[in-house]
Amino acid sequence: MGEIDSDTKIHVVRAVAWKDAIIKLLEPSSPYRPWGEEFDAEPGDAVLVMLETEPTSVIAELVTVESRDGVEPAIARCMDTEKGGRPALLELETLAHLTGLEVYRDESGVIARGAAGLAEFIARRVPASGGLRYRQGHSTLAAARILLDSGGWCTGCRRELDLTAANARYHVHIHTVDADPAAPWTPVAYEPPEPVSDEYGPDSIRVTKWREPIRLPLDWPAALCDDCHDEMRMGGFTGFLDFRFSRHPRCPVCSARWTMRTMTSGFTDWRPREPWLRTTGCCSLGKWQCGACGHPFGGDDREDEPEDG
Repeated sequence: MGEIDSDTKIHVVRAVAWKDAIIKLLEPSSPYRPWGEEFDAEPGDAVLVMLETEPTSVIAELVTVESRDGVEPAIARCMDTEKGGRPALLELETLAHLTGLEVYRDESGVIARGAAGLAEFIARRVPASGGLRYRQGHSTLAAARILLDSGGWCTGCRRELDLTAANARYHVHIHTVDADPAAPWTPVAYEPPEPVSDEYGPDSIRVTKWREPIRLPLDWPAALCDDCHDEMRMGGFTGFLDFRFSRHPRCPVCSARWTMRTMTSGFTDWRPREPWLRTTGCCSLGKWQCGACGHPFGGDDREDEPEDG
């Protein structure tokens, strides 16, 4: 983001077709042109992207126009945030209340006041939350967040979504979930596993030991390709979590269907946000680990990582 102060002019770029806009942000080569009316922007002006979701939302990233090539190159840089990760998608009214942002129309198009306050607020923010609450709800804002947060990858099979086609909007399916922050996460088993001592892998490196059955929410939001969407529907799955865990083998010890794909990591306290994945520190005892009893099993062949991970 370039230098932005109180005198910076902010052009508000509105996208009525929010799904087309998210696809264009994720895949710049998409043929979609969702940004509505054109306007003259000078180098040094800032661009704020507004989506006509319900409620209206904005990409929490201010970018500056660097040349006379227009605003599209600036919009594309919304995804190139120095903070890392993808930018958040925030409700416009909430953002206006917190920053003093005002949106109005003049002879050059839709303009926003409050550049300095908005830039300061955005600079303090972390990228989009990976938490479940951020993506809950059945509104189009929640659906847009789910698609943007997917990064262009199917949540079901972890294969890249084809966003380059003119009909891409019809082949990306959004699975939304109820918004209930107070809903408890339920354990997949109620009998605690047998007590285990610390386990050690090669070179006497301690492997994360199993402590208790995992807890799961009622459902999980997802962006799905055609194959996963059809497989989920034909299989009679009403929730994505049941479908996602059905892709994993059952535990050979307790027959539970809540097996997780293991991932090695140098930090044993790092936790993936997806409940069907589990980190095991530097060493892995198996490709899978049961979420109910903790039994690790399977080889460590990673060839099918896109399918299982």
